[in-house]
Amino acid sequence: MFKNLAAAVSFATMALTATLSWAENSPMLVDVLTLNEGKTYEDAQGYFDKVIPIIETHGIKRVRVLEVQNKMQGHPDVTPNIVQLWELEIADPFSGIFSDPNYLLHVPLRDSIFNMSQTQFWMTTDR
Repeated sequence: MFKNLAAAVSFATMALTATLSWAENSPMLVDVLTLNEGKTYEDAQGYFDKVIPIIETHGIKRVRVLEVQNKMQGHPDVTPNIVQLWELEIADPFSGIFSDPNYLLHVPLRDSIFNMSQTQFWMTTDR
């Protein structure tokens, strides 16, 4: 059905964004994460428990976190495990997040859990 992972995730992004009617006019970020070998969803959740409160002080709110149950199609070298949906409350929350010393303390933990070279972000907007 889909030729590549980007097309599949793009389709999923549109479908998920369309279902979030309360966020109809807010830009959304789709965050697709791949775990490092040997890491689990529970490891990721432990990291999220530490950083989500910090991240949300910078104008971005996590709406939903989804665990990928089955890779149906996509690039053979990329197997995402987690998809997060975020609502952006300001245009650029990232400069604040990535300069926040409290967030930066957790970067080594993040990098030990997630394959950052396979991390993907999509910014969406309603049309």
